[in-house]
Amino acid sequence: MDGTLQRRRSLVVTLLFLSGLVIILGIWLLESRLGLIGRVDRFAYPALAMLCAVMPILLRWLPHRRTLLELAAYGAVAAYVIINLLDIVTRAPGTAQYAAASQLQWLPLLYVAAFVLLDRRIARMAAGLVFGLSMLPLAVLLLGGRPADSALLMLLLNAHAVHFLILAALSFITTLNARYEDAAQRARRLEGVAATDALTGLANRRGMEQMLRRLAARPGHDVGLVLLDIDRFKSVNDSFGHLVGDELLAGAARRMRRALPDHARIGRWGGEEFLVVVPEGGADVPAIAERLRQAVSAEPHPVAGEVTISAGVAWWHSNQPLAAALRQADAALYEAKSLGRNRVILADPPAATELAGAA
Repeated sequence: MDGTLQRRRSLVVTLLFLSGLVIILGIWLLESRLGLIGRVDRFAYPALAMLCAVMPILLRWLPHRRTLLELAAYGAVAAYVIINLLDIVTRAPGTAQYAAASQLQWLPLLYVAAFVLLDRRIARMAAGLVFGLSMLPLAVLLLGGRPADSALLMLLLNAHAVHFLILAALSFITTLNARYEDAAQRARRLEGVAATDALTGLANRRGMEQMLRRLAARPGHDVGLVLLDIDRFKSVNDSFGHLVGDELLAGAARRMRRALPDHARIGRWGGEEFLVVVPEGGADVPAIAERLRQAVSAEPHPVAGEVTISAGVAWWHSNQPLAAALRQADAALYEAKSLGRNRVILADPPAATELAGAA
């Protein structure tokens, strides 16, 4: 679980305990005034109120014990409900139906809390255990077989039938959600693979086009474009073979990625061509291109020898056609090649300006 989600979860749990504190205090006060408070509740309400007040503090002080603390709190509330139900059906007071209904209405909250707060496997076990134990009062009534308890018996039967359906629905929904998350994660992985160049580990043309489409959806931004090409790459393939050519490409990609600033992105545009995208790119774009040129030429290949790149720089206003800016970058790259390679040329109409001379 990432940090943001963990903080939100902690906030939700804290709010649940504080809400529980307010509700318990309110019910305690009302039932005491109306004379409806049961003998278990006289002791349980203060204990539950203390639990709800202390748990947020313990969770903050002992975050590494979060799961254990939450399970303990869950178990305490579940034990209270079940013990109270057993007390109600065994002594059968005049307010038995109200008291039983009052307890039964909290059981679905326990089931939901289990699936929301706990791991799915543990949640199923905890909710199933609570449901099974909550059947004990029903078993007591069935074994007792007293006619006077028939209304209470039907109340318990109806409640547990509904609770069973709630548990089944929660289990089904969480299973579907888990499968959806797995499928979504697999889809994201496949999408990442489809947008990644296997040789260099950079984004491929599809990945770069996706990025450019996202930038185009935010009109009014200036984007720097640098189109790069490995000089004399065909000669390397012809002279030393494709394996050496692949090594050269992968090595150049690593060096360029290391030299690239964090806000810029680079991808393999096709063959030996690479495209650098610099969002909000301004006067720094030519310097970035020059840094890449120097990074590549600084490390000769052990077999092919000197490695250099030529680059064409253009600017794209995201509310204008991308194709025109790419054509400008390509024209600048072509000019860099024609002027002797190993240089950066700016496509800044009406005149292209050379930034770095050939080595």
